[in-house]
Amino acid sequence: EDITLENRKLPQLDKKPPAVRKLTSEQQELIAIRRQCGLSQDQFAEALGIGFPRLSSYEHGRTDSIPDWIMQAARS
Repeated sequence: EDITLENRKLPQLDKKPPAVRKLTSEQQELIAIRRQCGLSQDQFAEALGIGFPRLSSYEHGRTDSIPDWIMQAARS
């Protein structure tokens, strides 16, 4: 038997506004380096040898600190 969601409403969920995170100087520097290089997050992550989700977590402040080796690789 096929299950469909036609004519069914999901309950309304109260959405919280996204948390505003203050970026550290390293996070701001990482973003600036990527932009200066003209790379997308995907391209920059690949160049650094990390995955896109990890780079995104650094750039959006979801990870507190960025390992030194990543900052060294970005600066070189």
